[in-house]
Amino acid sequence: MIGKVIEKVEYGLFTFIYDIYELQYEYDEFSNLFLKIPNIMKVDILEYFEHLILGSFFSNKIDSNDIIPEFFYQSKDNIDSAKATFQSEYIDVIGQLFLAGYIDYGIFYSRNENKNRVDYATNLSHYKEDKYRAWIYFRDNYFYKEKAYIRDLDKDDIPVYKGKEYSMLDRPYKVIDGEKYFYSALTGKTTWDKPRHWSSYNTWIGISKKGIEYYEKDLQPRLYKKYKDLSVELDDNYNIIRWIGHINR
Repeated sequence: MIGKVIEKVEYGLFTFIYDIYELQYEYDEFSNLFLKIPNIMKVDILEYFEHLILGSFFSNKIDSNDIIPEFFYQSKDNIDSAKATFQSEYIDVIGQLFLAGYIDYGIFYSRNENKNRVDYATNLSHYKEDKYRAWIYFRDNYFYKEKAYIRDLDKDDIPVYKGKEYSMLDRPYKVIDGEKYFYSALTGKTTWDKPRHWSSYNTWIGISKKGIEYYEKDLQPRLYKKYKDLSVELDDNYNIIRWIGHINR
C-alpha cells in the first residue's frame, strides 16, 4: 500500500491511515510514521505538533484531553522526567499557542451553551496577573503534578456535596427517575483554584479566530508545500517498506 504523506492543503498528514479500520483508534502515526521520515529535523517535529493540536478542533470548543495524541499514552517516557521528551516538547508547543492567543482553556460550561463561544471571563488567560503566570500554573498542575488529563472517574473521582468531600464508599447521590446520580468533583463545576478537581470532563480548550486563521492560512499551506511530494509504502503489517519522493525545504 502506498499513501501520500499529505493529500490536499486542507487535509491532515497521513489521512490514508484512517481508511484502514484496524488502525483508526490506537495507531501512533507520530512514532510509527512521522519520526521515520528521512532527515526529519526538530523544527519539523514542533511544526507537526502544532498541526496535531490545532487540527484537533472539530468545533471551536472541545474537551481538554481531545488534543492529547496517542503517543502520550504509548510512550514509556515519564512525563515528569527531568530530561526533555517528546511529551514535554508537545506541552511546550501548547503553551506557545496559548501565549500567542491561538488557544485558550476554559473551566466548565453547560452543554446547552453555544458550542462555538470561547471568550469567557473565567478562561485561563484571565486567571492570573498575566498569561505566562496562568500557563505555568496550569501546566504544572494539569500536565505534571496532578495529571488531570488522564483522570479516571472510576479510580480518581472525588465525591463532593455542598462543599464537603466524601469517600467513594459513602458518596452522596440523588435519584432521578429511579436512577442514582452521584455527586462528582471531576464532572461538576469547579474553579482554577482547585487543581485536584480538574479533569477532561470539566475543563475544555477552545481555538480563537486568530488560531483558526493561523492554522488555515499559514500552517496548513506550509505543511502541504513541504510534504506534497513525499509518499510512503507500507507492507501488510503497516511497516515501512520505503519512502518515495522528498521533503521540499
